[in-house]
Amino acid sequence: GKLDQYGFRNVDKETIYKKEIKICLLGGSSCWGFDLLYSETFGALLQNKLNKIKNKKFKVKIYNYSQHSHVVLDQTITYLLFVQKLNPDIVIIHDGFNDLLFGMITDKNLLSDNLTYNLNHESILEKLYKLNDKNPTEVIKCHNKPDKIIESYIFRKKQLKKLILNNKTKVISALQPCIFSKNTLSE
Repeated sequence: GKLDQYGFRNVDKETIYKKEIKICLLGGSSCWGFDLLYSETFGALLQNKLNKIKNKKFKVKIYNYSQHSHVVLDQTITYLLFVQKLNPDIVIIHDGFNDLLFGMITDKNLLSDNLTYNLNHESILEKLYKLNDKNPTEVIKCHNKPDKIIESYIFRKKQLKKLILNNKTKVISALQPCIFSKNTLSE
């Protein structure tokens, strides 16, 4: 489907109605809708379902500000740059997998300051500039303890939720399950 100039799936630039409920999504690729048509994404399905409710006097518009490989720190930056000025009624945060994955391989010094970031960017630059000829599976090895990874994730998640709540916006937060945790997907 179409993307806006920043890669978000917010292609519907319709007029904001006075009685519109604005819901913004923050998360990684599963919330963005990896490997799905726009109409099949969580945001599109939820918007359609909410707008089919009978006897309501409002319209629901969902804005998807998720991106591939986003960690909570990326979501916080996205919130500050794009979502906050939209002044949504609800923000749905769907994350966790990327923070836990990248937290395993983040530099220990950064993790001690609760900083986890997407290491995919480094591996892409290494390939482009031939800085590292190692096999990616050799580079991605867990060297951080699970308790510190989880502590960092929870710290950043609370920080983001506080930021959103300070703007009098409701927050719905979900921990993203791993798609590979089951043999088959549920209906």
